[in-house]
Amino acid sequence: MKVLAIIMDSGHNPLLKESMQWLKQLFAEKRIEVSEICIENDSVRGCVACGKCYRAGKCIFDDEVNTVIRQMADCDGMVVGGEILYGKLSEKCSSFLERLFHAGTAALARKPASTVLYSRRRTDASATAAVMAYFSRANMPAAYVQQGHVIYDEAGSHEVLSAVVSQMTWLLKCMEAGKKEDVDFTDGAPKRMLDCVR
Repeated sequence: MKVLAIIMDSGHNPLLKESMQWLKQLFAEKRIEVSEICIENDSVRGCVACGKCYRAGKCIFDDEVNTVIRQMADCDGMVVGGEILYGKLSEKCSSFLERLFHAGTAALARKPASTVLYSRRRTDASATAAVMAYFSRANMPAAYVQQGHVIYDEAGSHEVLSAVVSQMTWLLKCMEAGKKEDVDFTDGAPKRMLDCVR
């Protein structure tokens, strides 16, 4: 089994990078391989709503978004690491996820996902909900944890990371067992495209 760890890095938060390294170690103890990609915030551009990704299965801007889509084809799950700024998910992180979940639905569908967010203040509920909402777009089972998904300091980060890894491992193994029993994971319903302009 293999998990892709996506790190949305602003360059000002060493704790987030350290946490993702701990995450890799914890997954390794569970015999789960982790592939890592670091997204520099300055390199992320927003969605222009051209709609071409629906037909092509990739974004017209060939950058890290398409790199993640290609890598997810070989991965069984995903963990997103990002920052909370002024009580909400950073704009660059939102832009990246917006494009990723528009263009990469097919590669992401029905693969377990979770998130680890860093915040300097304890105003984080809406940011966690925002990331989890992206997962639902691709029918990705979200690995929620009782401890929350936000780290504030090094002391509390290990508890959050351990919980995320345990929950992700459980979901991955459940889905692997389901595949062995020929459980159908398809949702069965065709995707409907809503056009609010025309």
